[in-house]
Amino acid sequence: MEGPRPRILKFLQQCGSASVDQLAREIGLASATIRRHLDVLQRDHLIAYDQVKKKTGRPEYVYYLTEHGHEVQPRGYDRLLSGVLLELGALSQDETATHSGPELLQTMLRRVALRTVGGSPRGSSEDSFSARLSRVREIAEQEGFSPEIEQVDGSARIWLRNCPFRRVSMTNAAVCTYDKALLSEILGSEPVLETTIRDGGHWCSYLTSDPEHRP
Repeated sequence: MEGPRPRILKFLQQCGSASVDQLAREIGLASATIRRHLDVLQRDHLIAYDQVKKKTGRPEYVYYLTEHGHEVQPRGYDRLLSGVLLELGALSQDETATHSGPELLQTMLRRVALRTVGGSPRGSSEDSFSARLSRVREIAEQEGFSPEIEQVDGSARIWLRNCPFRRVSMTNAAVCTYDKALLSEILGSEPVLETTIRDGGHWCSYLTSDPEHRP
């Protein structure tokens, strides 16, 4: 896919939904041109729309990605499967004997996350909160999560605008063990999961705090 359509899909993925006028301003094209591209994307079942009533004037249409549209974003199914198979082969007899299937799956996903973080230069425990957040951004981007981080005083909210394992995570919550373990390892503490795509959110988001912050 070439031209403005990938940019339209990317913007809808990052914003959740947008009107024609919003897309026209973001992409830098006339509204009529944007509508033609939206018609093609809708024909290909990549987007859908809702009608939003306004106080005055005609209703407005807002467009959003369908599940098919989400699936054309960066995906990491092969990478996750390779990591899980690698960790599965490394399980000891004791681990397989004393843990249930769901427990083993979560253990393997945590180990895949640790391996991912360990594959990049690791920061010192003395790293500042901002430095750790920068590393979260770097590795989450590398893994295809399209992260966005808002830092306020001693806390930060981390949005993962894209889930590279979306289709699987919608049917198996254990997959979310991976991104939480990834963030926990980098931050040095476990973040709080606030919203998830499984519960109808546009994205998953986490809240974390700087342990050194003094109000």
